[in-house]
Amino acid sequence: MRKKAVSPAGQIRRSGVRVHGGPWTVFAAPGITADGRLIVALGRTAGGAVVRNRIRRIARDVYEGAREDFSGSAFLLAARSGVGDVPRRRARVAIEGLLRRGHEVLARRRPA
Repeated sequence: MRKKAVSPAGQIRRSGVRVHGGPWTVFAAPGITADGRLIVALGRTAGGAVVRNRIRRIARDVYEGAREDFSGSAFLLAARSGVGDVPRRRARVAIEGLLRRGHEVLARRRPA
């Protein structure tokens, strides 16, 4: 029997560290690629398609703006219900803070 391939999101979730904040959860893991990666996984409980797409755009924009700071790390952003109620500015600040915290926790765990 063949082994089932693990998705990049599964690899990040299994080998990474978890950081929570409000309705957000960020998993940070050593980068699958040299320049890092961001995966946004939002289910229907996070809101309708418009809400999920808005959160994806905000998360990508935050990540691209600070990509050099996060080099070597891969991130998985997940959200629980209620993210549609979070204003854009607060969502941006929360996501950026969680990505930074995840990257810092990961940097402390890496061997020097």
